[in-house]
Amino acid sequence: GYPTNTKIDIVSATSLPVPAITICNSNFAQASAINSLENQAFICHTFGSTSANNPQSCPFTAEQREQILAGDTRLPSAVFRQLGQSKERLGPDRLVNQISDPPRFVFVNSSSLTPLVTQSGLCHTFNDNGSHPAIRTIGVAGGVRFIVDIDQNNYEGISLLSAGVEVYLHSPGEPVIRPQNAIYVGPGQRANIALKPVKRSFQAAPYRTPSCTSENLNRDKSQPYSVTQCMLECQEQNITSACGCLPLTVPAGTVITASDGRRVSRHCSVLEFFNCSSTIATQFETDAEASRECRSFCLHPCEMAGDQFIFDFSLSWDLFPNYIIATTMASVLADLGLYNNRYGLDNVSYIRENFAQINIYYNRLSYTAMDEQKALTLSSLIGSIGGNMGLFIGASLLTLVEFAQFVLRFCRAKFRRRMHSEDTEHGRRVAMKCAGSHGGRDDATAL
Repeated sequence: GYPTNTKIDIVSATSLPVPAITICNSNFAQASAINSLENQAFICHTFGSTSANNPQSCPFTAEQREQILAGDTRLPSAVFRQLGQSKERLGPDRLVNQISDPPRFVFVNSSSLTPLVTQSGLCHTFNDNGSHPAIRTIGVAGGVRFIVDIDQNNYEGISLLSAGVEVYLHSPGEPVIRPQNAIYVGPGQRANIALKPVKRSFQAAPYRTPSCTSENLNRDKSQPYSVTQCMLECQEQNITSACGCLPLTVPAGTVITASDGRRVSRHCSVLEFFNCSSTIATQFETDAEASRECRSFCLHPCEMAGDQFIFDFSLSWDLFPNYIIATTMASVLADLGLYNNRYGLDNVSYIRENFAQINIYYNRLSYTAMDEQKALTLSSLIGSIGGNMGLFIGASLLTLVEFAQFVLRFCRAKFRRRMHSEDTEHGRRVAMKCAGSHGGRDDATAL
């Protein structure tokens, strides 16, 4: 594309929006939830085993797994909801209510979280509809806080070498594609996430290749356009066309027209999820060629909507909780009858090995505006030409006018001189002719 410059401004604000915050336990399935033949077959089909102690063990042959999963009438999204961690673990309400000391300690509770099923398991989102009041106070005290129970003793333990949660920051209404842009928080940590919002604008073609778009390319035009939403819907379109069913990320009641013109409203079964949908989704996320067409279609918006931001951040960690707070929390849990000797651990040990705190806040009430501008406009082009001419040949636009005037006068003088010369020559010839004629007559008279 043509060259561009980026103008960067720091814009002050009296308040800034709370992003949508999605939290996903890195654990795909809780061990306590693998309590049915269908769920065992699901896990076994996913990882090739149902036991962390013996990864080679699987109570079913491949044919038996296919048969069990073929008879599973649940939707894959329902299976993910059963296997995933409940939102109560992401906001232990009774504990939070006891230790909160408003306004210094205000924590999110589970009632504020919305379940979100992704291709990689169950997550929960805070402020998914953007209804949370804007932040007007800087620092940790003015932000949003979570206490998370990671519950690592309940991991299925086959696919993971670590324990923790993934945190995603995005605009409300925008989807999450795991594991892109994840912030990982482990047990026993306090993560301090200082937000640095950015708003960008882009130039259209030919200044940018590929161009940006001013059109809302979303399936649902009521939602603000975003590249992430467009890419997810393009992926869903490809899965629907290839598998003949809707992937689990598509909301119920949605109808998608496949590439061959079929109108599809049926969600994929569990077996179709394994044999088709998840395979295409994995290729889409790992193979650049598989997503090339979608990337060429899903252009950046030329202008971001007023409440849309890209949420950059800085991150720091420290130990959570300290010994005194851990003892206090353990006492509260004991009074509430929670977690007593859970997995054979006393409450202090359980808290230190499974709890984490997440603080999300602004360090300053301002955002960065990055405006892509044309590197060369018409006025700057004219100025550049004049400047270069003045630099290299000592000329300016006024000099050009004077030079043109000089050429015109020179040509005019040349033309007049030529005309005068021709008139003089013509007069001389006439005079000579007349003189010759008179001379002849005088000679005749003399004779």
